[in-house]
Amino acid sequence: MAANISNNTFYLAFKDVHPSWSLIGCALTYGIITTFGVIFNSSVIVATYLTKSFRGTVNFLLVLYSFFELVHQLGHFLLVYNAFSGQNFIVIHLEAKILFIPVIGLGGITPAMFFTGIDRLIGIAFSEFHDNLKKRLYLALLAILSVSYGLCFSISVYQNAIMDGDQMTTGAYFDFLRISPIFLTTNLLLTSMTCIIYLLLGIAVHIKASGLPSADSFNRRTFRALFCIISFYLAFKDVHPSWSLIGCALTYGIITTFGVIFNSSIIVVTFLTKSFRGTVNYLLALCSFFESLFQLGHFLFVYTAFSGQNFIVYRLAAKILFIPVIGLGAIAPAMFFTGIDRLIGIAFSEFHDNLKKRLYLALLTVISVSYGFCLSVSEYQSAISDGDQMITGSYVDFLKSSTILNTISLLLTSMNFINYLLLGIAVCTKASGLPSADSINRRTFRALFCITTVNIGGYFFSLICYILLIPTISSPITAWFCIAIIAIPLNIGAASSGPILYFTSTEYRQAFQTEFPFVFKQSSNQNQVIPLQNVVVPMRTTMRS
Repeated sequence: MAANISNNTFYLAFKDVHPSWSLIGCALTYGIITTFGVIFNSSVIVATYLTKSFRGTVNFLLVLYSFFELVHQLGHFLLVYNAFSGQNFIVIHLEAKILFIPVIGLGGITPAMFFTGIDRLIGIAFSEFHDNLKKRLYLALLAILSVSYGLCFSISVYQNAIMDGDQMTTGAYFDFLRISPIFLTTNLLLTSMTCIIYLLLGIAVHIKASGLPSADSFNRRTFRALFCIISFYLAFKDVHPSWSLIGCALTYGIITTFGVIFNSSIIVVTFLTKSFRGTVNYLLALCSFFESLFQLGHFLFVYTAFSGQNFIVYRLAAKILFIPVIGLGAIAPAMFFTGIDRLIGIAFSEFHDNLKKRLYLALLTVISVSYGFCLSVSEYQSAISDGDQMITGSYVDFLKSSTILNTISLLLTSMNFINYLLLGIAVCTKASGLPSADSINRRTFRALFCITTVNIGGYFFSLICYILLIPTISSPITAWFCIAIIAIPLNIGAASSGPILYFTSTEYRQAFQTEFPFVFKQSSNQNQVIPLQNVVVPMRTTMRS
């Protein structure tokens, strides 16, 4: 977002100074960096064009990325011109016209980085599929998408600049860019997903061998180069970092990255494994979806900390986090319904078998999403009422839900304990007559109980610490960091469903090993995934009713 300082103190201080040595010093720094940047990025393009062996998709995408960087960097010379000419300032709508194409390059950088990571991940993890792609059509599509996104980004910035009329700016990007919430959110999501992709890419590079030592070595070198580019860009693209906030954001970022991967893996194996068509499988996937949605919201805090921005307007954070907060609110009812479903399925199996599964699951989904939506609307209204208050972008600063919704969430969480106690009694006392089915019921209960205990345990631990510890702390800064620290177990619990299912459920462990062979080394005597149809009536046999 723009600095918005040229129209007041900054403009008045420098408008009659011809030239200004302060501005010249700043412009000279940008000019030197930009000159080297243009040379280095141009060398990547030239080397790729002249080297015949550089005809792979990753080479083209690196060139595309370098081209966008080059176009973006050319825009810095407007600041250099203004400073060295003694003009110092330029009308914002004229700057918008001059920088229209460089801003296209700036907007195209993020999707280009994202597509480069996606291409390498597919090329290593799914090499046969990648080899069979129509390369020209594939690369043309990625290039068009990147340029189109950059064009839309530039048009949005241009329209915002035109609205400011004759305001004067220095010609620098930070004095000019007024990024709409939609593009801010999209850039945040693309950047966050790029980080996750490079983590997965690193795992794939080090685990999956092609059988050719030279190819494996090339994959590792390519990953290392791409990882260095993305890491350097994320680390230094802005200024004024707060190392305290960065340390806190880094902790949440690591937990969240693993959480999104683990919860997404549950959704993937549920979708791909045909025997996972029972109601409990669907509800576990639904819980994982809500957990992933909620965890994505942490990347706003990661962005504000690592970018050096540190703070964001409360109402803007409310718009960005509106959907993640729906996920946060929907977790409690979804977990509650998962326990209720298992209790009915075991204690009242005939009644459960006769349910119209699609209608039943659709109803539970609608209720969960509706509750999450109400929570998000409540938070949004609180944010709007607080006006221009600045927050870090973390949930610690953001959540101020109503007493009614807090009470309902607490009741649902508490009732889950009672629900799983009754479920444990039902599993231990009611035999189905089939030893294999009873064994699966016990393993399913064990997995659900562990997931619920870890999640609810983290919730109650954070709640108790918040009630007993925080009121005793006088410093608001110390209190903020304490709240952030005591919320860590809660977020670890939200990220733990995948590992718990892997270690406590034979069926899910085999499904993970089957669907992610490049992560798990499968044993030669691996058995086929055990169907759950003896325990939970598959939806495919009951959808017709």
